[in-house]
Amino acid sequence: MLGRQSQQKVRKGTKSCTECSLQQPQRLPSRYRISQLESKVANLTKFIHDVEAKFGNQPAQTSGSTAGRGLESDDLGDDSSGSDIDASHQPAHIRSLFQNDWLSVDAHRQLDQPQDRRVKVPTHLFNLARQALQKLIPPKDEVLGIVRSASEWLPILHNLFPQPGAATCQQELFERFDEMCSPDVDAISLATWLLTVALTGQQSPQEDISPHVQHRRSQEWSKFCRAVSNAVENNIMSHDRLVGTIPGLGMAMHFCRLQISQGNFQKVWVRLRHTIAIAEVMGLHKAWQSTQTSRTAGAESYETQLHKAQLWESLTAANGLLGMIINLPPETRRYPQDKTQALVVEGVVQPRVYLSKLTDIVAKIQHLEDLNMTPESKPEFYSSTFGLIGELKALMSQTPKSWWTSERDRIKPDHIVQFIHNSIMVRAHLPFVMKHDLGEECFYSRLACMDACESVTELYQFLRGTLPPGIFMTRPVDLLVFIATVVLLLITYSSSPTNRFNTYVNKAKTDSIVKQVTEIMTRRSNDLTSAGFTENCVTTINSLHKLLQQDNTPRFQDLVLKVPLLGKVHVRRNVRPADVSGANTLSRKQAEPETHRAGEQSNSQRGQQVFNTNPSTMGSSQTPRDWQWDSLTWTVEETHENFFQDALMAEVFDPFAMWPEMYEQPFNS
Repeated sequence: MLGRQSQQKVRKGTKSCTECSLQQPQRLPSRYRISQLESKVANLTKFIHDVEAKFGNQPAQTSGSTAGRGLESDDLGDDSSGSDIDASHQPAHIRSLFQNDWLSVDAHRQLDQPQDRRVKVPTHLFNLARQALQKLIPPKDEVLGIVRSASEWLPILHNLFPQPGAATCQQELFERFDEMCSPDVDAISLATWLLTVALTGQQSPQEDISPHVQHRRSQEWSKFCRAVSNAVENNIMSHDRLVGTIPGLGMAMHFCRLQISQGNFQKVWVRLRHTIAIAEVMGLHKAWQSTQTSRTAGAESYETQLHKAQLWESLTAANGLLGMIINLPPETRRYPQDKTQALVVEGVVQPRVYLSKLTDIVAKIQHLEDLNMTPESKPEFYSSTFGLIGELKALMSQTPKSWWTSERDRIKPDHIVQFIHNSIMVRAHLPFVMKHDLGEECFYSRLACMDACESVTELYQFLRGTLPPGIFMTRPVDLLVFIATVVLLLITYSSSPTNRFNTYVNKAKTDSIVKQVTEIMTRRSNDLTSAGFTENCVTTINSLHKLLQQDNTPRFQDLVLKVPLLGKVHVRRNVRPADVSGANTLSRKQAEPETHRAGEQSNSQRGQQVFNTNPSTMGSSQTPRDWQWDSLTWTVEETHENFFQDALMAEVFDPFAMWPEMYEQPFNS
């Protein structure tokens, strides 16, 4: 007895007695204890209700559980911005995985609460988003002016990238103005409307106003576009439960288009990947299969599945094209495309179907990039490249020849698809064009690549002169034609008089094409979405063109360009044969650039692979006597760097810091 009393004495400096310390009682977490209590209360409440019902009394309604659910919903309002996508839009296997009785202590509470949360939490987020977005609605007369002045770009966009619930014409923007100002407007619809207004306002013509007023309006609209972008990103894009609907996914695509117009390609890539992940959870990648089975299930069910299939197709096309632009593999390449759609219907080519097939082909380019990085996979790389070129030619052969040569009186989606097709063809032939081998395979690829480059530049002149000046796709289009123009110049001027390829080269035609491209780039250099990008492209093209044209040069000249898809291009105009006798009289100043070239060449040989049009220029010990046989040489230093990031994602783009690294001679003549 005395021993037990001594054990129960409280130990000094502790909150437990000696007996408790010896027994080490188990401590249960508070969450577990609360859940057990709630379960017991729920069981007791159910038992009381059953007893009351047995004796014919009306069961009493308790307010405890209701208050608890309301409190929990309120507490979860701010924390629901993660990946808690509305379960009503999830496929059945996802719902069965995350919503079942095994994951809850109380089955009755688990069945009641999710629906309450799905209703209450998005409502709270929708209200916050609506309040933030309605503050950005422009005045009604300003929206009317935008609608009247902007060109019809929405029908073209809707034809290529169907977006359920979005405006299909400019007039619809003005007609929905009052609806957007109402206190109960849907936040997703409001965000889509504001994004469309921002994209449309960038295309308003400004040729009839002074440069000062034009600059001021451009600055004001740029601020408006950034404000809309920030508000949509902070209030909607950051909440998966709001984006995880069909209208929400369509709104996310519009958000990406606005980022493209501002040059934020890194944000576009990340946001588009995230949007595609949400669409996958919602099961959109299987929607086109459901359209085949829902035809007999009713018109409403088929229409819903068709909208999902069209939206997934738009996401896939956008992902594939953006992956080609920034040289990254598209996320959707592992999903099969719908093969049942007809490419030609009653003699009319369907541009959306053609674009879908194009993106399926372009998704394979990244695999070729991976094969090209290892020497042991070179045979597979070349065979796969020829296979991809064959797929492009087979797709082209399925369309009438008149479709490619039809009159271009007004812009149509067909012209945009043709431009993309030829740009992909240029990229497919680049590995063979960059080689110095003059075999049959490379000879054919040079001819085909030159034709594709000419087609790209020809279509560019029509598109850039017809498309709205500030449309969101201008910067990618400018970049693709810049690459095609540089490749065309290098192919044209790298052929020697003794080379049989020279008989197929028309330098006068190339000079005319370059002049036309640079002229239209100069006219568009002040567009709101260009931001000086085209002006810098013109500077680079003109510098390269002048260097290539200078045959009678007393000493060699050097130019280094960083070109997306190609890499670092070293172009050198060597001494003419007539001047070789005086090569020993070259000054020390004239010989210094060669020393710099030698050091740079040795660095490239240590860690990078160099391709050249002439093997005699591969060494770093080349002397003026060796240059007499090649008045022009150029090499491509393959560094596997992504120069798209430099060209598209820099806030201040400077070609002299990014592309032309140095000019040994100023081009003043």
